Amino acid sequence: MAEGLVIQAAISAALAADLSHFLIESDCQELVQAINARVLLSKKSMTSFQTS
Repeated sequence: MAEGLVIQAAISAALAADLSHFLIESDCQELVQAINARVLLSKKSMTSFQTS
């Protein structure tokens, strides 16, 4: 869950800085798939990433 929240904050900061291209790496397949699918990751939805 913590990794997802950090990535969510990083994406928000990158978008606020008007960056259109940036690299995010993770070993959590579910998280990577959600990011690639451009799923809005809320704190509530992040609880599903706790299991691993």
